[in-house]
Amino acid sequence: MKTAFPISATSAIFTSLILPSVFFVVILFLVDATNEYYLFFTALASLLTQVLGFHILYTMMRARKIDPRRFIKPLKLGDKRTIIQVTLYLLAASFFSFYLLYLPLAQVFPSLVNMLVLDASSVSYALSEPNSIILNIIVFLSIVIMAPVFEEYLFRGVLLQRWSQKWNVRKAIIVSSLIFGILHTDIIGAFLYGVVMSLLYLKTQSLLVPILCHMLNNLVAWALDVGFYSYYGYDYVQSIEDFQNDWWPLFVFGVITLVWTVYYYLTKSRLALKKPVKVVY
Repeated sequence: MKTAFPISATSAIFTSLILPSVFFVVILFLVDATNEYYLFFTALASLLTQVLGFHILYTMMRARKIDPRRFIKPLKLGDKRTIIQVTLYLLAASFFSFYLLYLPLAQVFPSLVNMLVLDASSVSYALSEPNSIILNIIVFLSIVIMAPVFEEYLFRGVLLQRWSQKWNVRKAIIVSSLIFGILHTDIIGAFLYGVVMSLLYLKTQSLLVPILCHMLNNLVAWALDVGFYSYYGYDYVQSIEDFQNDWWPLFVFGVITLVWTVYYYLTKSRLALKKPVKVVY
């Protein structure tokens, strides 16, 4: 008889994701937006929210006699190449999904896209900002280190295992990836990202590969942000008119993503889906 994974999806989501998010929202309300250290406090609150969420999830796992360290296994031969290949694929897919979502939307609701995308702040900060060095370190730790560890343990370590046993592997991948996507600005890209990370976990039976892939992907995204705004200046804002006419990334990255997705599905994903999801405790 199959042993049920001893953490419910509802309790995992509520205690490690929703409650820490409430803490973050409270901090935002308490800090005066006109304060010169507002960015510092919000960045620190974001990092602490992730640390708190992971701590709650880690404590919950240990309380149910699940050793979180057993989710991590040493890298095997070829894993490093897989991490690099998947990261390159996901970068192309994220560019494609971003333009697929927001470019048509910009034609109909330009003000909305201007607010959500073009006016959005960068994930790096100019040296002219107060405590800029510490601020950039905090953001780096949040985006490149804490977010991948926490999100992979929650979505692929707990939710994927729980729902795979409750339903089936395919439905578990879709639902966990859908929730993962909803929590990100680029819903389509994040959903696809969740699917690929789930397949990586099923293939390797270890969270180490998805975590490292997630870290590398976020590191590249952070570095691109730093390079872009360092070159154009942190006051640079693309006009909505220029964005509406920027169609070439949609087609270029769309072709790359389509070809790579078909190849991956035909050669890799079917093998991953046939593997059973092991209960790690």
